Amino acid sequence: MLESAYPFYFIQKDKGDSIGSLYVSLYRFKSTKSKLVYIVRVEEYEYSIYAVKFYQKNHSLSKNKYRMMTNTYEPRRIINTCINIIAHYISK
Repeated sequence: MLESAYPFYFIQKDKGDSIGSLYVSLYRFKSTKSKLVYIVRVEEYEYSIYAVKFYQKNHSLSKNKYRMMTNTYEPRRIINTCINIIAHYISK
């Protein structure tokens, strides 16, 4: 696990959608720098293919939630947290 990452929490796991994903799992973490909460979505597809997406919780209703800039200047810790989440997910 990467050390410069935030602690994360599991929220839920659902069956996939009609797009082709088998399972969708949600995780959350809170930035200690900006105090913002992020949601991470892990999508599992056939042949052990995974997609990881994240967004700020306060953008959850926006159709552009995955494209919005945060301007918090902390991408390394956010990406490291996503890497830790996918490593945790795969190890289960």
